[in-house]
Amino acid sequence: MTPQGHSIRLHGPWESSSLNPAPGLFIDGVPASLVNFDLRASGESNPRPAKVQIPEHWPAWWASTSFDAVRLERRFGLPTGLEPEQKIWLVVKAKHLAVSFNLNQVALGDLSFTETHFEFSIRPHLLSRNCLRLDIQSAHQESGNQMLARGGWIQAILLEIR
Repeated sequence: MTPQGHSIRLHGPWESSSLNPAPGLFIDGVPASLVNFDLRASGESNPRPAKVQIPEHWPAWWASTSFDAVRLERRFGLPTGLEPEQKIWLVVKAKHLAVSFNLNQVALGDLSFTETHFEFSIRPHLLSRNCLRLDIQSAHQESGNQMLARGGWIQAILLEIR
């Protein structure tokens, strides 16, 4: 980062929802595909708007559900005071997750289970109001019918102005 640059942390709130509920699964009479889940409430699946903050560590939540993937969405405005030559980068630090990134319905790229760092220049895709979407797949290994490890975490999501 250059001396005149700075970072904006996208802590939250992020809206969370499941990406792959079991077909025909209903929660309190509501199709599970329409229900948001609070990732911090281990084992709880009450239909309600769900918010999550970054950084977040989710192994306990994932271990208590049948879901392997979640979607996080965060809305934000265009940073102000930008010089024409400055670039804006989306920077993500995560561990043991596969993440697909989408900004304003534009696919930005993916972070694999083995990677821990993602950067993408996003200035051309920014609008006055923006929606960043992360589709997250939990890392897990199975041995027969036993789950050995499941979970992961996002350490930081930043907009870096350089």
